[in-house]
Formats: sequence, structure tokens, C-alpha cells
Amino acid sequence: MEVPQVMYDNKINSMMKEFEENIMRQGLSMDIYYQYMGTSEEAMRETFKDTSIKSVNARLMLEQIAKEENLTISKEELDAEVVKYGESYGIDGKTMLEMIQDEDKKALEADMLVRAAMKLIEDTAVLTEAEK
Repeated sequence: MEVPQVMYDNKINSMMKEFEENIMRQGLSMDIYYQYMGTSEEAMRETFKDTSIKSVNARLMLEQIAKEENLTISKEELDAEVVKYGESYGIDGKTMLEMIQDEDKKALEADMLVRAAMKLIEDTAVLTEAEK
């Protein structure tokens, strides 16, 4: 299956944003970081390239496993995850259930399916000795 480049680019953008947020929490700007480290945004994006490819490919594989294994997330499981997510931010569970957008709920469900596929692999894996 050919993966559209935009999926890798989106992952790199997400990684860049997360990195920038971490740098800002330390009281720095990205410009100062680039200057101090002797690098650039382009070079930084390049360092994230391999990780983004592995991450996107792994997620697509897990999504396919979830589909082929007919894994599902019940409404109750999804609602419980929404409540847990809200509470982690100090938001009442009922309020969070009322606030969450359908698009966000679908994204959360997709993440839960990926985790369920990962758990299925863990639970059914057969450990063998590595050849030396």
C-alpha cells in the first residue's frame, strides 16, 4: 500500500509542534534553540523523517489489524475514555461528554482501536528464543 506523503508530513508537523511546546516550556524560542544548536527548522524536520515514517506505518498496520479482527469499541467504553480524558484536565466527566465534538470522539475511538490491536498482538504473541 502506498502511503500518501501528506501523512508523513502531518506526523512531522505534529512532532515539530510538540518539540516546540517543550522548548517554550523551558523558556526558549525555537529561533534561539536553532541558533544555540547550530541547526535549522529544515534540518530538524529531516531528523524527524525516519521516526515519522515508522510511526505512520505502524499506526496504519495496527488500524488494519483492528479492521481485519473486527475489533470494536462500545459506546460505554468510548464514553468512559472521554470522561477519563476530561477528568485528567479537571473537567467534570458529564460536562466533557456534552462538550466533546463528534470529530474528536471519532479520533479518540480510532486511537482506542489502535490500542486494542496492540493489546491483541501482546495477548496472542508467542515468545520464542532468538537465534544466536
